[in-house]
Amino acid sequence: MDERGGYIQGVAPLGNKFYAVGRYEYLLESHADAPSNLWLAGVDYRWNRSLILKTEFSKAQHNLIQEPGGFLASVAALF
Repeated sequence: MDERGGYIQGVAPLGNKFYAVGRYEYLLESHADAPSNLWLAGVDYRWNRSLILKTEFSKAQHNLIQEPGGFLASVAALF
């Protein structure tokens, strides 16, 4: 059996440079009995066009790929 996966992500403006982000990921590995399901919800603050501050909460079911869960924060810088 081949590995299969995909994701869907949505972003919605909240106003004043804030954006809500939601994502669902699905991965069925060839050796797995059940697929990995990853959920993420977060809020992004776009400081400017090239700098984004991100806070997220993620949770996984059947997490065979060892994706970290819980609260995460990051900075994205676009060059």
